[in-house]
Amino acid sequence: MRFMAIFAGVVAMAAIAVGCGGSSDSKPLSKAEFKKQAEALCEKGEKEAQADFAVAMKRAENLKDSRSNEEKASDLGEDVVIPYLRNKLEGLEELGSPSSGQKQISAWLEELSAGVEELEEKPEQAVEGNPPLVKASEMVTEYGIKACA
Repeated sequence: MRFMAIFAGVVAMAAIAVGCGGSSDSKPLSKAEFKKQAEALCEKGEKEAQADFAVAMKRAENLKDSRSNEEKASDLGEDVVIPYLRNKLEGLEELGSPSSGQKQISAWLEELSAGVEELEEKPEQAVEGNPPLVKASEMVTEYGIKACA
């Protein structure tokens, strides 16, 4: 149960860090439109990640999973959290930077990408209390994307 609670918190933090998708071919979005799209995508992405997590937990329960918590955490990181973050990072990159706050968004993307790369090296961190996404989460909160905070 504690494992599930920690993972649910990590999924929420991942949603903070990820952002949204769109098209880089159009003119830059206003800050308000960027935030609106980011909030909508964060809400949707978090629901999808929570559903994927529930499926993974059911599968583990049905298999009477005897692996260690670290092995389970690593698998959940690889199977749920990292693909979720990669997908969101790609969507945000497609969206491009808004007309206001381009430096902040660029720095956020760099921090998010670094956090995902760190998780790929140590996927068990995806369900630990101090994931490498904390700084990216703080950055997006400062930008004002409320639904992702």
